[in-house]
Amino acid sequence: HVYTVEEIEDMERTLLNGLSWRCNAPTVSQVGHSILSLILPYVKCSEVTWGFLMDELKYLAELAVREYYFSTQRASTIALASIFNAIRQIQGQEHQELLQAFLCIMECFDFDEPEVVVVASNKLHLLLQQENHDHTTEGMMDVPEAEAPKCIETSSLNRRMRQNLKLYLRELELHRGYNPKKSPRIVSRNSPLSLFGCRAA
Repeated sequence: HVYTVEEIEDMERTLLNGLSWRCNAPTVSQVGHSILSLILPYVKCSEVTWGFLMDELKYLAELAVREYYFSTQRASTIALASIFNAIRQIQGQEHQELLQAFLCIMECFDFDEPEVVVVASNKLHLLLQQENHDHTTEGMMDVPEAEAPKCIETSSLNRRMRQNLKLYLRELELHRGYNPKKSPRIVSRNSPLSLFGCRAA
């Protein structure tokens, strides 16, 4: 049977409508915004804090493109790492509320294991430090090499990664006393992340 051009175009249109035109995998920013939209109703943050989270997510998502490692990771893992790094910079009650909501979201969906997110978080943090170092050293051509800032040594980075991993996992263990399945904060299967193909727990 030979199909006409019109029949092929009609079937393509039917398939695209069935997919709601979601033909490409979600970007880091799209997943990150969906995660933040799920966190928002359960925290009391100032507009300044929320704006900071949005800006950091956008900046870190763009920064991750520079490193090959992140091309091998899920978009959701990079988004979680970006948001986690941003939350770590916030102090006080807002930090506690954001962290609790963040961990709840992590348990409600089929994301990577916390260890994987922490590794991505630390690699992203190192990339950010390198970026800041590059900007700092611009225009310092006349400064003797011995006086120029040095990159973090590998042993120091590994030590910091282990410390952050222990801290993150401890936060997660403390949080597990809070059961999202028995809470009104349970994430709906119709949430934005469900539309991106993340399975609800």
